[in-house]
Amino acid sequence: MGVDMFMGLLAVIVIVLLVRLAGKQSIQRFPALIPSTFLSPSNTHSIKELLLFLITNEETRKRLFVTLGVFVVVRILVLIPVPGINQEAFGSLFLDKNNILFGAFTRLSIASLGIMPFISACLLIQLLSAIIPHFKRATFGDEEGRRKIVRYTCLLAVGLALLQSYGMSIWLENTVSPQGMSLVTMQSVPFRIITMVTLTATVFLYLFLADIINKYGIGNGVAMIVVSGTVLGLFSWIYEGYGLYTASGIGIVKALIIIILVLGFLYLAFIVTSREKKIELREKKTKREISIPLRISWVADAPSMLASTIIMLPVTIMNFFNHPWLHSISSIFWPRSITYFIIQGGLLFFCTYVYASIIFKPAYIQNLLQRFNFSLKSTEGKQPTEYLDNQLSKILIITAILLFVCLHMSTFLRNLLSVETSSGTVVGFISVSSIGLLVLAGVFFDLLSQLEFFFQKSKASSKNLTVAYIAFDEIEAKIKSEYLKGNGINALVEPLRFTWGIPIRTTIDQYRIYTAARDVKKARRLIE
Repeated sequence: MGVDMFMGLLAVIVIVLLVRLAGKQSIQRFPALIPSTFLSPSNTHSIKELLLFLITNEETRKRLFVTLGVFVVVRILVLIPVPGINQEAFGSLFLDKNNILFGAFTRLSIASLGIMPFISACLLIQLLSAIIPHFKRATFGDEEGRRKIVRYTCLLAVGLALLQSYGMSIWLENTVSPQGMSLVTMQSVPFRIITMVTLTATVFLYLFLADIINKYGIGNGVAMIVVSGTVLGLFSWIYEGYGLYTASGIGIVKALIIIILVLGFLYLAFIVTSREKKIELREKKTKREISIPLRISWVADAPSMLASTIIMLPVTIMNFFNHPWLHSISSIFWPRSITYFIIQGGLLFFCTYVYASIIFKPAYIQNLLQRFNFSLKSTEGKQPTEYLDNQLSKILIITAILLFVCLHMSTFLRNLLSVETSSGTVVGFISVSSIGLLVLAGVFFDLLSQLEFFFQKSKASSKNLTVAYIAFDEIEAKIKSEYLKGNGINALVEPLRFTWGIPIRTTIDQYRIYTAARDVKKARRLIE
């Protein structure tokens, strides 16, 4: 715990010093390290200009420090153990044969569930919207529908957190360390109650911290908390990685290859994330032309989770029956077989299109266009809904291919890292997930998009901007904000999304439409 705490605090100190010391001159000296404008989410500002704005603008700089402060609180929560646990016995469960103790698992913290119960609740509510009409109407409704979805999601998150914490307490009671020590030092019933209450309360404490980031910080609160472990744990990972490097005998060439592959994939992930298919629109009265985006990242990694769950289901069922022919069938689903790759790839494409059909409704978009006096500039001779569906279908091919690569890139890197040590044991550890790299690229892209909003806000004629409306997705926000502009109301959209971390149209994403305070009531009358 001492090493992890030291490394976490060291990371915070270094980040704060870099933010305080970095200035306009320091960024201008290293322009080659910052990607050029073609990767920027802005049409008018490069990535370099947006990052420069982050540390030179007073509002964004204050918001950055608020976010870093939340990171510190999150790190402190990770270091607080669950009451009633023999931490030494628990940590020994993760001590490998080479006596390497992986720091992320050496304690059972009150933040063990993280914010995952809420994310799982978002996904379940979204899946239920495909079969329950009430949820579907709320998901594709206005702000009132959004409030209902938020309420349902929070209730479901409570249930999931209680269920998961109860299951964890049962597992802890029935598990002993390799030395034969019990992991629990309390009586059964009090331990279960304390564990359930503590872990569930921490989940909602995380949501409270996420809301603080949404209101006063930089980025989407849930997204920033999810990646905070990556940012603040960087120094710990370097320390542990060096220990693994010296213990396993990995050559410097192989280590450099892994680093190059990881950085190259991260850069590729950012390029793919920043791309969009623009659908041209025309306002019927003024003939003004705008565009709405279709993005590769809309389904996030939900299809890969669904595909992996489905493909493991036959194996799970067959394990309950001891018949030779069933075992021969289950061998088809062995992860290293060619048949497994083919089936998994097919399922991944299928799940990608199925999930997209849940979150993307061409009829809903066409209704928005008609309601706010817009039309598609060109439909290539097709019906508007058919044209929108075809355009998204083309994009989803890239999404499915990228997710398939992500599923197997981690395996490739683990195999590349696995080497025989002097003791004859095999080390197959790597702390990099390709899906995690996608999420990092997505969060960085989202931060840049939000910085573009603050850039525009700082240049706005009215300095007293207020949230007039919170949209469910980017297309709704774009159409409604442009409609307000057509009616003489200047509107800006602040994107608070979690690209690749969660599919669109959940309660985690927010698209806030800002107008001057004097125009809020008029704006709401026009777009509600």
